[in-house]
Amino acid sequence: MIKKLRIMKGTNKKKILALTFIFSSLLVLASTQFPPWDVPAEANDLENPITVDKKNLDAGKTFFDLSCKACHGATGLGDGAVPSGDFTTKAFTAQTDGAIFWKIQQGRGLMPSFKAMPETSLWQAIIYIRTLATPQEVVAMKNASIVIEFDESNNKKLVTAKVYEILENGEQTPAKEVRVNFFIKRYFADMLIGGSNNYTDENGNVSISFPEGVPGKEGKLQVMAKLDDSGFNPAVLTEEVAWGVEKAAYWNDNRQLWKNNDFVPLWLLITFFGVIGGILIAILYVLLQVVKIRKLGVGR
Repeated sequence: MIKKLRIMKGTNKKKILALTFIFSSLLVLASTQFPPWDVPAEANDLENPITVDKKNLDAGKTFFDLSCKACHGATGLGDGAVPSGDFTTKAFTAQTDGAIFWKIQQGRGLMPSFKAMPETSLWQAIIYIRTLATPQEVVAMKNASIVIEFDESNNKKLVTAKVYEILENGEQTPAKEVRVNFFIKRYFADMLIGGSNNYTDENGNVSISFPEGVPGKEGKLQVMAKLDDSGFNPAVLTEEVAWGVEKAAYWNDNRQLWKNNDFVPLWLLITFFGVIGGILIAILYVLLQVVKIRKLGVGR
């Protein structure tokens, strides 16, 4: 009798596993099948007002990397963190720019609405997205070097990056119309300053205004200039400048949750220890139930 029950239990487990696998497969399949998405006629007829050039293409890539790549994947195949539309299919590329623009603004399902974003950024993103379905020619990337200069005059703080293209013979020449982004190094994510569309002039120079009030250790900040251009290999240079402000008193070592001092609010301490206590009680309860179940099994 006991042997028969064991066989039945084993059979039931196999059935449950099989049903779970089938159900999961159906969910995955369903999640990758997207229902039709109709676009109003007036939206479908809109034309992209942005000129297709290097600057707009670079700006579109920046928007794509920040807002689209996580779900749609680096190459637009829809293989990101969330099952998404494939930008390289005939069904997608057959759409007008106006239809794509409308869908980006509206959003659907897990895709958020981008109505709050500048329309120019959305049109630029469409320019870049179109390139994902087009085979790209292999182009030899150029190399460049960067020099950073700081200027504080007339109550203004300017950061200037000078970019030089390194020629095959080793000589250097000013790199024109090259995109450079500026950052302040932070603990978790670098802080972008001066916007994301800064291009060098005919002398290879590009300058931005430095923001005020950025905290730094002893007022010192690490400023980075990053070459982010489709025609060049990545390049970055970091320089230190004492243009920051010292951290306020409440940022010091005294402000820590585990310290018993006036910097920690009482309500925060109560909440913290309440959550920890609740978790420990829950774990203890589960352990007691496991022991109880085990004793019942042994008794039978």
